[in-house]
Amino acid sequence: TFLQITDASGQLIRGTSLQKFYERQIIVTSFSGVTAGNAQVQFTMPSGGASATLATLRGGKETIPYAVFTVTQPAETGLNVLSTVRLEVIRVLSVTDANGSTSVTLQAGRIGTTYFQNNLKTGIRTVSGKTGYDYTTGQTWNAF
Repeated sequence: TFLQITDASGQLIRGTSLQKFYERQIIVTSFSGVTAGNAQVQFTMPSGGASATLATLRGGKETIPYAVFTVTQPAETGLNVLSTVRLEVIRVLSVTDANGSTSVTLQAGRIGTTYFQNNLKTGIRTVSGKTGYDYTTGQTWNAF
């Protein structure tokens, strides 16, 4: 899983990924919390510069405009994308750094998940479903 996240000024918070197509994104080692009615997402990543950047945003009034988690699995030709999870209007609730690993909890105003189906014969990826929720309005969200 990879995380592309921008700060309030629109700058990419740089991670350590060297994987093709995911360069400089954050490598996510565990990811949870995307369920109905839950505006919080927890993830773990290797400690690094992104850890410090997120820690400076912890508990502040400043919101992060958006972040995208890309969930992948290894395939013969690289990585297959299984789903993406887009968060918008994000606050950093906690950042805990221990033993070379950083645990982060985010709270999002909106969360949208797109599911993909990968055709193994043609290599073409198609959208198989979308679901999203806007926690600020209390309504379904699908404009992502």
